[in-house]
Amino acid sequence: MKVNICSLEGKYYGTRLLIEDGKETVEFQIWNTNSFRKDTYRPSIRELITNCVTKKKWYEKDMGCDNHYESEYTYKLALKIKKKLEKE
Repeated sequence: MKVNICSLEGKYYGTRLLIEDGKETVEFQIWNTNSFRKDTYRPSIRELITNCVTKKKWYEKDMGCDNHYESEYTYKLALKIKKKLEKE
């Protein structure tokens, strides 16, 4: 099984994974609905790179004022899913 975590493009509407099993390709999305909680209010490294900002600038500009960003938690979950599925 092959899993690709799609790059971030435009306004964020979930972390997308493309999953291929040799016969079909499906898209799977993860959306962190609790992104206002302090423990999940951290942007992923991919989000920071996409927006060309440091964590400090992110918080100064309050760039996470809505939930349209990839959180650190969501990206780590996507990596776990990728690792598990690719073992099959």
